[in-house]
Amino acid sequence: MEDDRTIIAVEWNGTVNVKRLARVVDAFRVVEAVDEAAVIDVLLTGDVAVAELNERYRGVKGPTDVLAFETAPPGVEKLDVWALGQIVISCDSAAEQARVTGIELGDELATLLVHGLLHLAGYNHDDGEATSAMNERSELILSKVLDV
Repeated sequence: MEDDRTIIAVEWNGTVNVKRLARVVDAFRVVEAVDEAAVIDVLLTGDVAVAELNERYRGVKGPTDVLAFETAPPGVEKLDVWALGQIVISCDSAAEQARVTGIELGDELATLLVHGLLHLAGYNHDDGEATSAMNERSELILSKVLDV
């Protein structure tokens, strides 16, 4: 799925509701007041691809559920069209996490997407206060898309 500002590519064999994930990105844009010109790229792939990226860019072996790559750091002048960043989600990891927690895969993917998007917006979970702020924003964004 692709529009002017949101690109969602699926390189995974399972079923993914891309339109729903695009609504998650739209809700994020509204809640975080993200510039309309910002392009957000989302890649839904598997553990193998994510493990390669995780090792290459973070020096960590093995897959993780979501990676966020910022392409427009704070303070950098924004052009008419610019990339906010890329989110890479392992659908394999998401499917396993959904199975373990007993939720739908779509809800897990939405949660991981919001987590990555919030990292692009500057949120982190380095301490309790930052984690709490990130969780509150995540719940707000997800409430606009999911039945939470």
